[in-house]
Amino acid sequence: PVLDAFVRALPRTYRDVDAPAGTLVALSITGDAGGRWLLRREDSLWSLYEGHEPAAAEVTLDPDTAWRAFTNGISPETTRQNAQIAGDEWLARQMLAATAIIA
Repeated sequence: PVLDAFVRALPRTYRDVDAPAGTLVALSITGDAGGRWLLRREDSLWSLYEGHEPAAAEVTLDPDTAWRAFTNGISPETTRQNAQIAGDEWLARQMLAATAIIA
């Protein structure tokens, strides 16, 4: 549930990322605490869904990297070193700066 709550920060992370309507970006977090979430570009904003549709870009993280990234416990560079990225690298890299908790 904690990671699911942290993922709610993604639409805000992507607020300034321009892409055609319908573009999907996926985040997969492995393990029992994980899941797969999709950001879909809808008109002028990004909306968050759970699902398994094919995406233009996908970031896969282990749970430890994910929670540390969302809480500023590691840098985007360290997150990138621990991430698997598929598809559009530029779209995927935007996710590496997501922050759910600001200390």
